[in-house]
Amino acid sequence: MGNKKSKNIKDTLKPRRGRIRQGYFIPKNPNKYVGEIDKIIYRSGWEYKFLKYCDENERIIKYSSEPVGIPYYNPISKKVCKYWVDVFITIKDSSGNLNNWLLEIKPEKF
Repeated sequence: MGNKKSKNIKDTLKPRRGRIRQGYFIPKNPNKYVGEIDKIIYRSGWEYKFLKYCDENERIIKYSSEPVGIPYYNPISKKVCKYWVDVFITIKDSSGNLNNWLLEIKPEKF
């Protein structure tokens, strides 16, 4: 048996062309980003705006795009798959405490 290399979402899923805005985000403050700076993927206009907000907001200490894969069983394909969380952020609250958050970026209707 060979070694199974852990897959990285940013190596397997690329932004697509089409109706939904997708691409690579280029930060103004790259020191705040956790991860590979040339692989900051956004998959909607909502995600793009949130990444821009994270990059420019001084209360957000660090952030990352699609940082965590959560395994789940897909009953249709009958395989274990991974769901990738949209964003991880660390914020400094008004008391100076640091708080970590995993966030999904969706329109209110979802």
